Amino acid sequence: MTRPVLALLTNVPIGPRLVGGFFLIALICAFVGYWGVRSMNKVNAMLTNSSTNLVPSIYAISKMRAGVLTAQRAERTTLMAIRAKDEGVRLSTVSAKETAWRNIREGTAEYEALPMTDREKHLWAQLLPRFDEWKRDYDASETAVRAGELDRAERIIYSEIPNATRLNELLSELIECQNEQAKAQQDQAVELHTSTQATLWSISAVGVLGAVALGVVLTVSVTRPLGRAMTVLEAVAKGDLTQRAEIRSRDEVGRVGHALDTAIGVLQTARERDAYYASQIAAFGRVQAVVEFELDGTVANANPNFLQMMGYSIEEARGHHHSMFVPEAERNSPAYREFWARLARGEYQTGEFRRVGRGGKEIWTRGAYFAILDLNGKPYKVVKYVTDVTHLKKIETSLEQTVESLAGSARELTAVSQQMAANAEQTANQANVASGAAEQVSEHIGTVAAGTEEMGASIKEIAKNANDAAKVATTAVKVAEKTNATIAKLGESSTEIGNVVKVITSIAQQTNLLALNATIEAARAGEAGKGFAVVANEVKELAKQTARATEDISRKIEAIQTDTRGAVEAIGQIGKIINQINDIQNSIASAVEQQTATTGEMSRNVSEAAHGSGEIALNITGVAQAARSTTEGANDTKLAADELARMAIGLQQLVAQLKV
Repeated sequence: MTRPVLALLTNVPIGPRLVGGFFLIALICAFVGYWGVRSMNKVNAMLTNSSTNLVPSIYAISKMRAGVLTAQRAERTTLMAIRAKDEGVRLSTVSAKETAWRNIREGTAEYEALPMTDREKHLWAQLLPRFDEWKRDYDASETAVRAGELDRAERIIYSEIPNATRLNELLSELIECQNEQAKAQQDQAVELHTSTQATLWSISAVGVLGAVALGVVLTVSVTRPLGRAMTVLEAVAKGDLTQRAEIRSRDEVGRVGHALDTAIGVLQTARERDAYYASQIAAFGRVQAVVEFELDGTVANANPNFLQMMGYSIEEARGHHHSMFVPEAERNSPAYREFWARLARGEYQTGEFRRVGRGGKEIWTRGAYFAILDLNGKPYKVVKYVTDVTHLKKIETSLEQTVESLAGSARELTAVSQQMAANAEQTANQANVASGAAEQVSEHIGTVAAGTEEMGASIKEIAKNANDAAKVATTAVKVAEKTNATIAKLGESSTEIGNVVKVITSIAQQTNLLALNATIEAARAGEAGKGFAVVANEVKELAKQTARATEDISRKIEAIQTDTRGAVEAIGQIGKIINQINDIQNSIASAVEQQTATTGEMSRNVSEAAHGSGEIALNITGVAQAARSTTEGANDTKLAADELARMAIGLQQLVAQLKV
C-alpha cells in the first residue's frame, strides 16, 4: 500500500502536499484547542463565580458575623468595666464597638450587592428582622448605660440573648450555604478536568500517530528522490559527470532532477569546451608572458615567462601591487590611477608599456590588459598577456638615432657644400689678386734680406754690451752684500755700546745713592761733616751729569741703531734690485743670443723665400684654376646633399611605420 501512496504523492506538487499534511495536523490541533478552550471556559466560569460571588459572599457574611460578635462582647465588657470602674477597658470597648459596627455595615452592603440563590434569599429574609430586633435592644442597652441605669442595661442584654443566638445561627447557615456551593463547583471542576484530560489525550494520540504517519510518507516522498539527486550532485562535486538522477515524478523534486540532468549535460559540454580552451591558453602561455591581478592591482599569479622577463619569483611577486613593475615617476600619477580605474570598470587596455624589472632594469613590453567577468557580468580579476619588446625598442631607438644623425649630416653637408661653393669662388678671386701680390712680395723679400744682415750685426753689438752690463751688475751685487755685512756689524757694535752705556748709567745711579747716603751721614755728623758734605754734594752733581750724559749717549745710540737698521734694509733692497738687474741682464743676454740665432735663421729663410716667391706666383695661377673646379664640385655636392636629405625624411617615415 505504501508504494501506490508514494506514487500518488510524488505526482502532487510538494507545496500542496505539505499544505495538506499541515492542514490535517492543524485540524487535529484545532479540535484539541477547541475542546481545551471549551473546558477552560467552563472552569473559568466556575472560577469567576467563586472569585466574584462565593468568595466575596463568604467574606462579607464573615465580616458581618465578626462585627455582631464583637459588638455583643463589647456591650457586656462595657457594663463590667463601668461596674469595676476600669476606665481603660471602657475606653477600649468604645473603639471596638466602632470597628464592629463599621464591619457590620460594610458586610451587609457587600453581601446585598452580590447575587443570591433561593436558599440565600430565604435565610437573608429571616435574618433581617432578627438583626433589626437585636439592634433595637442593643441601642436600648447603650442608652441605659449612658443614663447610668446599669441594672436595666443588664436586663436588656440578658433578654436579647435568644435573639442574638438566632442571629448568629442564621449567619452561620449563610456561610455554610456558600461552602456547599463552593464544594459543588469543585466537584464539577474535578469531573470536567478528568473528562477533558481523557478526551485531549485520546485526540492527541490520534493526531500524533496520524502526523507521524503522514510525516513519514511525506518525508519519504521527498527525501528518496532528493537522496538520488544528492548522490548525483556529490558525484558531480567530485568531477564525475557521467551520473544522472533520472527522477520521473512530476513534483518539484522531479523538475529539480530533470534540471540537474540537463545541467550535468551542459557542464559536460562546458568541460569539453573549457578543456579545449584551456589547452589553447596553455599553449599560448608557453610562448607568451601571462599575469593575473586582483581588481585593486595586486598580483595573484604569473606564469614562468612573465617571472623570467621581470626577474622575480612567484613568491616575490604574489601579493604585491602592479606598481612594483612601474617607474617611480609614474606610480602616483593620475593617469596610472585612471588606468586601473578603467580596468576595474571592465574596460581593456592595450599598447606599449615601459616597465621596471629586478634591480631597476628597464623593460619595454607590448600587451593587453583584459577584465575577467564573473557569472553576473561583473569584473572580478584582470589578466595581462604581454610580450617583451625591449630588444625591438632598442633597435627602434638606435635606428631613429641613426636616421636623425643621417638627416643632420645631410643638413650639415648641404650647408658645407654651399659654403664650399662660396669659398671656392672667393678663392678664385683671391688667387688672381695673390698672383700679382706674389711678384711684389718677391721684390720686397730681397730688401728684407739685406736689412736682416744689418740687424744681425746690430744684435751682436747689443749682445756684447749686455754681457758687460751683466758683469758690472754681478760685481755690484757682491759689493752690496759686503756693505750690508759691514753695516750689520756696525749695528751689533752699537748694541754693545748701548750695553756699556747701561752699565755706566747703573754706576751713576749707584754713585748718586752713595752721595745721598754720604749727605745724610754728613748731616748727622754736624760741623765735623760739613767738608764731607761738600764732597758728597759734588759727587752727587757729578753722578747727575754722568746720568744725563749716558742718557744722551743712549738716545744717540738708539738713533744710530735705527739708522743702521734702515741702512741694512735699504742696502738689502739695493741688493735685491741689483740681483733683479743681474737677472734681467742675464735674460737680455740670453734673448740677444737667441735673437742672434733667430736672425741668422731669418736671413737664410728670407733668401729661400725670395727664391720660393717666384714659384708661388706660378702656383697661384694653378690655384685659381683649381678653385673654379672646386666651385663646380661644390654645386654637385649640394645636389647630392639635397637628395640625401630627402632620403633621410623617407627613412624617418618608414621607421615610424615600423614601430612595434
